[in-house]
Amino acid sequence: MKAWHAAVWGVVACCSMAAGQGSLGMVIVEDPVGEPEPPTCGVGATYELVASSPAIYEVYGWPGGVRTLVGVLGMTDESVVATGLPAAINENEGTCEWSIGTGLFVASGSPTAVEVGLIKSDATLAPPGGESYHIRIGTFVQPWIAAANGAVVEGSGEVSVVLEGEEEVPGEGGGTGANLSLGSSCSCPACPLGGRFWIPFVVIGIGQSPGGIQCCRTACDTACTKLHDGMSEAEAYAIGQGTWVLCMVCQ
Repeated sequence: MKAWHAAVWGVVACCSMAAGQGSLGMVIVEDPVGEPEPPTCGVGATYELVASSPAIYEVYGWPGGVRTLVGVLGMTDESVVATGLPAAINENEGTCEWSIGTGLFVASGSPTAVEVGLIKSDATLAPPGGESYHIRIGTFVQPWIAAANGAVVEGSGEVSVVLEGEEEVPGEGGGTGANLSLGSSCSCPACPLGGRFWIPFVVIGIGQSPGGIQCCRTACDTACTKLHDGMSEAEAYAIGQGTWVLCMVCQ
C-alpha cells in the first residue's frame, strides 16, 4: 500500500494571512515511471458530484444560476493523489482529498455514454459541534490525460504536496532524485469581504507557472465573491476550481 502524505497546511495559520492573498503549492511525484501530461485549453467544465452509490455520481451544474442535474457519471478507474489536506469554509472545518480518474458520463436526455477524464476533489467539512458533510466536485479533462497522469501517480513511490518555497519532502526510501511536479494547487487563506475559503484547488499536468500567483488570486476572489453572493459552498468551490484550472491551462 502506498504511503500518501501531504505537507502541513494548517487552517489556523490561514487566518493570519492577508485577505485576498492566495497560497500556492506543488503536487510532487517521486521517481515516476513517466512524465505528467498537461491538458489542453479545451478542458471541460467543473461540476458538483453527488454520490448515488459507490463510484456512481449525479452531476450537477448551474446553467443560468439554477442548480440542474446535467447527467450521471460512473467511475471506472481512480487514483488517489493526496488525502488529509486541511480544508475550511468560514467556521466549517475538515479535510480534502484529490484523485484522478476516468469514467463514463451520460448527459441528461442522452442515451449515449461518453468516456471522460476527471480531476475530483472530495472535501469533508463539519460546523463546530455539528455533523460532517461532503462537497465533491469534478473537472472534466480528456480521458487519455487523466489515464496518463493516473499512471504517473500509480507508478510513483510517493506523492507529496508542498507549499511554494518549501523544500521538497524526501521519500521514505530515499529515491533517486528524479522527482517531478504532477501539478499545482491554490488555497485561499481569507476572503476580501471577510470569512475564509480554505479548500485547495488543483490542476494536473501544470507545474510551476509564471501565471500561478495571478491565477490563484483570480480563482480565490471568484470563489469568495460567489459565496458572499449567497451561492452554495459547492457552487462557489466548483466555480473557483474551474477558474483556477482554465487560467493555468489556457494562459
